[in-house]
Amino acid sequence: MAKYKKRPDGRYATSTIVGYTDDGKPKRKTLYGRTIMELDKKVAEFKSLQNKGIIINDEGMTVEQWGIKWLKLYKSAKEYNTYAMYLNALNSHIIPEIGGIRLSALKSHHIQEMLNDIISVGHYRTAEIVRLTIKQIIQQAIINEYIYKDISLKVSLPQSQKKEKRSLSNEEKAILEKTKLTQRERVFVDLLYYTGVRRGEALALTVKDIDFKNRRLIINKNLVIKDGESHLKNSPKTNAGNRSIPLPAKLLSELQEYIAHAKNIYLFTMKSGEPMTKSSFRRFWYNILDKMNVAAGGDEFSRSDTAIRLIAKDVTPHIFRHTYATNLYYAGIDVKTAQRLLGHSSIQVTLEIYTHLDAEVSISNTEDKLNSYFA
Repeated sequence: MAKYKKRPDGRYATSTIVGYTDDGKPKRKTLYGRTIMELDKKVAEFKSLQNKGIIINDEGMTVEQWGIKWLKLYKSAKEYNTYAMYLNALNSHIIPEIGGIRLSALKSHHIQEMLNDIISVGHYRTAEIVRLTIKQIIQQAIINEYIYKDISLKVSLPQSQKKEKRSLSNEEKAILEKTKLTQRERVFVDLLYYTGVRRGEALALTVKDIDFKNRRLIINKNLVIKDGESHLKNSPKTNAGNRSIPLPAKLLSELQEYIAHAKNIYLFTMKSGEPMTKSSFRRFWYNILDKMNVAAGGDEFSRSDTAIRLIAKDVTPHIFRHTYATNLYYAGIDVKTAQRLLGHSSIQVTLEIYTHLDAEVSISNTEDKLNSYFA
């Protein structure tokens, strides 16, 4: 049995040789335990690792220090929105809650307590992102041999009722159709509705991206809004984002008329001709929603506390994209073609939409058959 020394703080301690310096002096590591039994277990575990050739050294780094290093080394090349997601998880949650803990001393209960605190205020999605972030931080630390055990495997989140993505309702479609929009606003919403492009893809479109001869919309760029500034990227969100989308006759006619009076190579810009910023797009989009609200019988400034709001708050450009995916399904477009038109990097994303719609159709058909049977 190892010789243990009891410390003034009540813990037991012992040191073990982990190697030797260049001049032959032993290098030692101190192990601690609240009880003799706990320290026995730690010593046995450490020696087992030594026998397997696994020498762990966290170089004294804290979770905060390794987290910042991890972000810089492994995530800096990611899309801005993805990078910003990890950065926010670090700065807003991981560093304030567990950043000061030494990497090798981090336990699963530290992570669980942090996640429980986030969930307790109703931020389940945030908890998922924080869990994903800390899991990757830990796994990369294992690869770099700073720690040897993935403690994130023991962390759990309660089951959450996943919020279903939705399409525009038939009522919303009818309201949109009768909404009095400017030519610019009408072309934008119809572009979203009839092609399913992402917001950044739409804002990056130029006159040259409209192939009138072949009636196709060419997607090969993306406008990324970063820290309030706009950055045009000469590639879509994913490699699969490079695509050609058929243009229906109605939209093609609208685009021809719109481009005939265009003063800029880009289809949608600020008045200055510069790409839209986050705030300018917000004003542009809210103006569309206000006009839809009026068409529905509500107030013009639908976001005020006293306004009569008849248009749902979740009507976003992404709902138009999901509506396009739904339209592809009901038009009988096969899932592989739908994946290509939507620019999904994985067919699994498209399959989830189609599978959900299959289930809805099945339930509807069952209801019709039962009504007919019991009539």
